[in-house]
Amino acid sequence: MGQKTRNNRCKGLALPHSGQGPARPVLLLHAADSEAQRRLVGALAELLRAALGSGRDVIVDLWEGRHVARVGSLPWLWAARERVAREQGMVLLLWSSAGLRSPSDPNPRTAPLLSLLQAAPRPLLLLAYFSRLCAKGDIPQPLRALPRYRLLRDLQRLLRALDAQPSTEATNWGLLGARQRWRSRLELCRRLEREVAQLADLG
Repeated sequence: MGQKTRNNRCKGLALPHSGQGPARPVLLLHAADSEAQRRLVGALAELLRAALGSGRDVIVDLWEGRHVARVGSLPWLWAARERVAREQGMVLLLWSSAGLRSPSDPNPRTAPLLSLLQAAPRPLLLLAYFSRLCAKGDIPQPLRALPRYRLLRDLQRLLRALDAQPSTEATNWGLLGARQRWRSRLELCRRLEREVAQLADLG
């Protein structure tokens, strides 16, 4: 099978980036305050990293716990934001009605994130939310002008906005293996979303 045929059959399946072009990072912001929510954020970050490929970095505090603890959450957050701005990356805000309720929320865990949002470059700021955990009406009015993506239904739209492109690296995985890995990551996100929603209902 020729290379052109393989690439055509990969269309519609978000696979790792080829590494060509600028390696623009994606900063994933969230306000997870429970272990179940943090697992969901981590699963989404893994999904994005797999789609963007090794040439693109997904920045999330869960993967830099020691560094965040050493320098502090606010300095880490601003340093990450500066890197994204410098490298022309994107900021993806994962919104949850159980986490960030209002731009005026006095919660000290969310205040640094909200102040960063005010300074983030709007053309590079995207908003995503899991449909089981957040409704459109839960998103504060000031943020409704942002490009919004309902997960996991709008995942492919989000990946296109993040400039995830099918890669020739997929041929190194084997097409079947790539699809199996992708479906496994998707199913993990779906399962964790259900778990978080169930815990929220019990609470």
